[in-house]
Amino acid sequence: MAITRRTNRGFTLLEVTFATGILFLTLVLILGAIAHVAHMRELGERRHLATVCLNHVIERARANPGWQADLAAPASLPGSYRITVESEAPGVARVIVTTETSRGSTVIVSAVCPAGEGSDAP
Repeated sequence: MAITRRTNRGFTLLEVTFATGILFLTLVLILGAIAHVAHMRELGERRHLATVCLNHVIERARANPGWQADLAAPASLPGSYRITVESEAPGVARVIVTTETSRGSTVIVSAVCPAGEGSDAP
């Protein structure tokens, strides 16, 4: 009678544990990257909307000499915007628009505006 040797063709517990750990780490890294991309997308969208609001305010400033009394974002823009005006020089003001993302990041855009010169001013 010949003695046959059994070969182990399965995985050991150690190999399964390492493979599971590598898969879990990969999953966590992929989910983190997806969350980061989603946050950057929202940040870019809020920056774009704040720029649209800034352009709206500057156009109103160029068209109306008494524009500082009516600082409001267009009603069609989603979210809330804080609009402030700082005097740079006589007849020139800096308009600052501030908004926040849903994760609490603050987006600030600003521009210098010659006030009250008409809508075709440079």
